[in-house]
Amino acid sequence: MQYCNIEDQKATITWSWDNGATFKQYFSQVVPVVVNIEATAIDGTNVTGTWTLDTYDDITSSYIFSYRGDSADSPVFNNRTITSAKDGRVLSSDPNDSAGLVRARDIKFTPDSIGGYKIIISTVSGTKLYEDKKTIDHPPIYEVACGDNCPKGSHKCTHNKYPGYCCVPCKQVGDRLKNIASKVGK
Repeated sequence: MQYCNIEDQKATITWSWDNGATFKQYFSQVVPVVVNIEATAIDGTNVTGTWTLDTYDDITSSYIFSYRGDSADSPVFNNRTITSAKDGRVLSSDPNDSAGLVRARDIKFTPDSIGGYKIIISTVSGTKLYEDKKTIDHPPIYEVACGDNCPKGSHKCTHNKYPGYCCVPCKQVGDRLKNIASKVGK
């Protein structure tokens, strides 16, 4: 999704993998920015899963079978043989030519549990500015603040590192202070 305008001059993207307990920030001098969240296999490979095919021919009304593979391992139909697009291995073969061609009624890929998620910050032209990924079962929550503003629910503080300020989440800091106060008061 695209955020901020050219006149904003900068953007602050804040995200959390643990529902706000901790957070990360990226400061962009390039605006507008595009923020995308993607499910991914963290090691960069294709997602592994199960391919399920509902096939038929002139004699058989339905033959359903499945095989394991990754998302690039789609089936290829050639007469009465079905092979893997990725490595050419034979998935199904039937020499009964009188039954006609094998055709697919339905092809479905069901991924195994996703390895994790990544947040990708890029320009509107698609140039990647920053990427963060984590092995986790849910996507991060994030906010984007445009210009010199901090995201809603945070306070702007001066900081000696770029860009000269930081955005401190008020609720998390307040919760930490309450926790410390309850321990000191005992």
